[in-house]
Amino acid sequence: MKKKTTGVAVFLTLMTGVLIGGAVGQDQPQKKDGPAKYRMTTETPPGIASPDKVETRLGTFKFFDGFPDEASVEKLYDHLDF
Repeated sequence: MKKKTTGVAVFLTLMTGVLIGGAVGQDQPQKKDGPAKYRMTTETPPGIASPDKVETRLGTFKFFDGFPDEASVEKLYDHLDF
């Protein structure tokens, strides 16, 4: 008894191409006179962004995208160990 799987394989291949092809280019940046903006972008409310550096009694902690850099992490761990 021979199974017919070629029809299912062709169907899945075509549907994958349609789904992937339809998704390409949907969220491309809209370029105007300023920086590129995506259609599905939520503006960051003022006051919730983390600063690039924070002055403390232990020294200056530097951050990138809200995460401390290696030197800041080491400084904090050294203080906790002390």
